[in-house]
Amino acid sequence: MQIIRCTSLLIFYFFVGSLTNCISQQPEIVIPDRQELTDQRLTSVRDTILSWVDQGKIPSMSVGVLYQEKAIWLEGLGRADIQQNIPATPQTIYPLGSMSKSISATGVMTLVEQNRIELDSRVNELLAPGRLSAYRWDADQVKVWHILNCAAGIPHGWTSFNDPADYPHTDGEKDELLRHYGIITLPPGQFFNYSNYTFGVADLIMERVSGLSLQDYLQRELFTPLGMQHSYTTYFPQLEVPYAMTYHRDLTEAGRLNSVPYGGLGYYSSAEDLLHYAQFHLKEWPTEQSPLSPANIEQMHHFPRSVTRRFGLGWHDMGHALVSNGSVTGANTNLTLVPESDLAIVCLTNVTSFNGYADQIAQRIMDALLPDLEKQVTYEKYVAEYENPYVYNEQLAGNWRGTIRAYGEDLTIRLSFPKSGKVFVQIEDGAPQQIEEVIYNRHQLLNFQFTGKIPLPQYDGSTPNNNELILYPWEGKLVGHIAAAFSSEAGGFRYGVYVELDKE
Repeated sequence: MQIIRCTSLLIFYFFVGSLTNCISQQPEIVIPDRQELTDQRLTSVRDTILSWVDQGKIPSMSVGVLYQEKAIWLEGLGRADIQQNIPATPQTIYPLGSMSKSISATGVMTLVEQNRIELDSRVNELLAPGRLSAYRWDADQVKVWHILNCAAGIPHGWTSFNDPADYPHTDGEKDELLRHYGIITLPPGQFFNYSNYTFGVADLIMERVSGLSLQDYLQRELFTPLGMQHSYTTYFPQLEVPYAMTYHRDLTEAGRLNSVPYGGLGYYSSAEDLLHYAQFHLKEWPTEQSPLSPANIEQMHHFPRSVTRRFGLGWHDMGHALVSNGSVTGANTNLTLVPESDLAIVCLTNVTSFNGYADQIAQRIMDALLPDLEKQVTYEKYVAEYENPYVYNEQLAGNWRGTIRAYGEDLTIRLSFPKSGKVFVQIEDGAPQQIEEVIYNRHQLLNFQFTGKIPLPQYDGSTPNNNELILYPWEGKLVGHIAAAFSSEAGGFRYGVYVELDKE
């Protein structure tokens, strides 16, 4: 019933939105389905995309480039649907993956703009009767900016049901899912922890404060004002709109992605719509018609209270550029802004891409147009800051013992850091596992992966979970979480559970 109501409202909003555009004469990017390149600097980039299509590396890519207030390239290359032989266009709708986060954050910021909430508002007061929970810290101290800055301490994860009927639709069902993922595992406002589920909380804030569904709220406050006519908060199969089919790397169909939290990885949009969105974030939308003031847009890009200089409110802050990108099964996306050069780049592709085809093309476009741009954050600099391999460390040396607050029961966990520089983990009375790749970076983040059975919702225990352990030193303890991923007959899931250890 909720989706049917949403569909009727979508039709209403599109109709009203078109009238509003005519009356208020909002700025608009008017471009045919294919914009011939006049800038020869991008010809080789286009040739690369076509070669990838010919080689079967990607089914399609839709690209948009806005440079110095002009759209210099907007084109779909390849096929949005191979079997149906449907070509990609600038209006083709792709899953956005984690690019959804910047849009979700922008939606929450419209509530700040309207003085309906503040960045310092306490989240549990906005979510009631749903609520975040915590074992050690006070979950009532989590604020809105903690959510948008990925500083709330909520583990990373996703929920993908095979049966659409299993997705949460009612407030009660959404609160039950929140109970599973909305666990504060790090002191709020102290550490950066990238998390899809954090933006599930952002989505709930929009719904609870506005009284509207997520799609209806974003349609009214963001999509319609910006002329984004092909943007959605999830896959709506009853809409006859140009969705791209998604594909695995061997170009077999991956189906339609429909995962929660939508604001973390589940939104959909087109290259044309995202150029409108980029134009707005470049502050080129008339102030009186803009969903956000220039000051609030700037605050999103470079949040002064950020716990990391690399993330604003929903945006990666690379210093020289702002990036909102995503990679999920069947899609890879990139939106890059270089505000000082008045440049926006959109790249969307419909294939699983661990090497980031959309990210590569965005980088090549930026290099072609701005060859002298000084890159403040390179891949090498990022690795040096965030992915340092663990070496023997006196602070961690020795044996640690603690508790995993798993679903329905507590488990014992042991960690060992001998002088050899190796790291071992043991769950309950199982055999110790030696961990091959361990990160311990300059921010004191300890991170590694291992296998083991961690009781979780929807988990039947038939096979071990793939677990990621994230810990920080805190007042003589190691605190954090295990994010456990698994598949079952119900679908694919990743949930987090709180972990705390003391040195023996």
